[in-house]
Amino acid sequence: MNRRDLRPPVLIIIAVVITLLIANIPAEGEPEPPASPYLYCELIEKWAAEYQVDPHLVAAVIENESAFDPERLSPEGAVGLMQILPSTAEMSAVNLQMSGFTPDCLWDPAINIQLGTHYLATLLQDFAGDAIAALAAYNAGPGRVHEWQQMDRWQTRSGIDRIPLMETRSYVMLVLEDYERYRQSSPE
Repeated sequence: MNRRDLRPPVLIIIAVVITLLIANIPAEGEPEPPASPYLYCELIEKWAAEYQVDPHLVAAVIENESAFDPERLSPEGAVGLMQILPSTAEMSAVNLQMSGFTPDCLWDPAINIQLGTHYLATLLQDFAGDAIAALAAYNAGPGRVHEWQQMDRWQTRSGIDRIPLMETRSYVMLVLEDYERYRQSSPE
């Protein structure tokens, strides 16, 4: 076999290698694959214990809010892992007497998870431990959920499928599905 006979297979191999390399580069604007919840496990457990919230629920909220992307910024201005609005985070920071808080602090996963978990705990308390109502409020705002309840447009006992806002209904269902998945996969 002479050198000329080796050219086509070598060219094919080079073409295949280049194609595989290009296929692994995300296209412009294409999101990176989500980070693992395990990267933030210690922070989730720490703040969930501090504010007495189930860590599996916190992880499910993070998954649905940001897909564990600490650099996520929503069109509405919600920031980071737990997608907290700076105004909401500032209220939590004041309640926690956190000195030196600025909206830029929300890019720090530890602070984002702390303030988001505190806010979730506040909602759970506000809605008497009702996780469905608290999750609806996390997504749509507590004022809107209270309004739905006062106008008898939605009560938790009437079911998730009766939540007036479709986006919130889907959000609550997805968070609860992920919450159950995390609970079942937990070694505890």
